[in-house]
Amino acid sequence: MGLGLTVFFMIVSAFICILVPIILAAIMVKKYKACWKAFLVGAIVFIIAQPMLRIPILKQLGYTTWFVLFANSNTMLYLVLLGLSAGIFEEVGRFIGLRFFLKKRLSWENGVVFGLGHG
Repeated sequence: MGLGLTVFFMIVSAFICILVPIILAAIMVKKYKACWKAFLVGAIVFIIAQPMLRIPILKQLGYTTWFVLFANSNTMLYLVLLGLSAGIFEEVGRFIGLRFFLKKRLSWENGVVFGLGHG
């Protein structure tokens, strides 16, 4: 029973995290003439900023004694720094994506689609 419920909720989670943004982006593209490029740039920016850059850096820091000691002895500061690092990587990635790849398509419609792609 437990495994079946776990699989069910994994499917629900995948639907919410993947299919809902794609469906909403399709609505924005059709109704407001937004572009799919904004969605793809948003997704690529997220993939580069988080799983390819930030998370491996944090993983490498997790192998160092000083960082583990810092995280264990200053939990709240560590959590604040994790949040700040996420924000910095995300915002720098968004800036680069918008500035260099969507500079001629800056509209609220494409901004919403970009955000949907970003997740």
